[in-house]
Amino acid sequence: EEEGGEEGMAAEEEKGKLQDYGFERDVYAEVLQVLGYMDPEYKDARDSSKVYLAFEEDDTVLRMRRHKNGVETVHVASVAKFITTATANGLDVTLVYMLLANYPASTLPRELLEVLIRRYCIPAPLNVTPAELHASRESRKLTRVAVLTIMSIWLERYPEDFARDPVLSSWMKRFSKAVIAGSLSAPEAEIARGNLRECQRCVGEITSSAPLSTPSSSSSSSSLCALASVSSSSSSYPAPRSPSMRSSRRGRRLHAIRELTSHNVCTARFDLMIKPEVLAEQMCLRHFALYQCISPRELLKTAWTKKDRNARSPHIVAMTRDFNALVYYVQETICSQGDIRKRAQMLSRWLRIGRSCFQLQNYHGAAAVYAGLNSSAVVRMKKTQKLLGGGMVEQTMQMLSKITSRTGNFKAYKELLEDAFSSCVPYLPTFLSYLEKIEEGHESRLLGGINWSKHQKRGDIIDAVLRFQDQEMVYKRLKINRSVQKLLAEVNEKMDFIIREKRAKEDFERKMYEYSRRHEPPPPRRASSSNSTVARSLASVSKKTSPLMFAGNLIRDA
Repeated sequence: EEEGGEEGMAAEEEKGKLQDYGFERDVYAEVLQVLGYMDPEYKDARDSSKVYLAFEEDDTVLRMRRHKNGVETVHVASVAKFITTATANGLDVTLVYMLLANYPASTLPRELLEVLIRRYCIPAPLNVTPAELHASRESRKLTRVAVLTIMSIWLERYPEDFARDPVLSSWMKRFSKAVIAGSLSAPEAEIARGNLRECQRCVGEITSSAPLSTPSSSSSSSSLCALASVSSSSSSYPAPRSPSMRSSRRGRRLHAIRELTSHNVCTARFDLMIKPEVLAEQMCLRHFALYQCISPRELLKTAWTKKDRNARSPHIVAMTRDFNALVYYVQETICSQGDIRKRAQMLSRWLRIGRSCFQLQNYHGAAAVYAGLNSSAVVRMKKTQKLLGGGMVEQTMQMLSKITSRTGNFKAYKELLEDAFSSCVPYLPTFLSYLEKIEEGHESRLLGGINWSKHQKRGDIIDAVLRFQDQEMVYKRLKINRSVQKLLAEVNEKMDFIIREKRAKEDFERKMYEYSRRHEPPPPRRASSSNSTVARSLASVSKKTSPLMFAGNLIRDA
């Protein structure tokens, strides 16, 4: 009996080894301590009754949506279910980018990191055969590398999340160290070292110039390569999808705003000495520098319309103010000219600047020039336009109007963006209006879960807004003219007071219109003839239509 009992205990021990719960690994004990499920002094995690409570399967709702092309996407789910779906068969990088860009609208950074850690520490199933256990090990290996890759992309693209939350960075560092110490595969250790290095760089513990222990450990591309190597070793799981253009957006920018201006140069004057093409090129460099600073987080929850928009969407606010300053500057430089010939020359210059911006695909600057030229104070000066020839003004204005035309749901502007090549600065208000409609027309939570379809729609718009940020080939060839850049900066500062104060804006517009009427007075009106004409028209209408029809015509005309 004693021998039989010893054999039974040995079989149980062997069965326990085959199951390989993984709780003897240091990473599990460390994770349990980080998440608060185990006392730090408690060494043996296998005897803890709380172990499986930490890694229980999420039983919240999961609803998929099947599209016409047969593709299924996550419609409603919790964050845990969404991550489980994204890492079920390798890694769906498209879902990952959408998650990291939109998660602040649904959860907190610490909660997201906790879900990722839980997904990494998923234990092996109980009471399975050796063959099933082997298949589970391969699946869990791929899942662990996928989770570490998500963390790597998070650290690379959004380091500010870890820089402003010491608890979040502490969790990430402790988890990465535990993975390095207890990892069972080389790809896991490699990605974890890169994550630890990036996290230390985020909190300022090391500088960006410090040497890396692994040459490729600091980039998410190496994590994707490691994931591909792991997935290729098992024919049962597909390789991860290739990342979209958003993957390299966090790289070095072409120019910073501070680099464009210098205090040691004289400010250029906006007169006939500056070629319109030169000014248009410098506007491109300035607007592209502002555009490259925009983060996807600034486009969440219509942050640019809130009271704290300067903190939540600083670069969108900066581009909006730069746009308005340019609009007012166009009006001022034209309307302030008393001589009609100088006024015509200034109008011609702005038309050439707008055309050059359009050709350089700086639709932000071209739309600002068009808005200034299309203002009531400038449009009414017909005599000035006749000096240039009606064809030139009409053709240029018709070309620039494609950017802001609402016909066919901005059909002309969409075609411009589809045909855009290389460098481009898009006109943002069109996309911002789309985001506002998505935010107002879709609920954030449905059926007790997060509405990921709304996040997907928002993510598609954000991707369309920011897809040109890393395409700087054309603008690289443009040389910086620091005197002109200083002129543009001073124009922005000069018009900033008008933009901020509503009364100052009204006074400016009234002043420009007075200048316009002074330079080109309106023709005198003949009150008697006009009154008699109106009386005759009313009499003729009253004879042909009934009072009800006449009221309907007036409403329709109004």
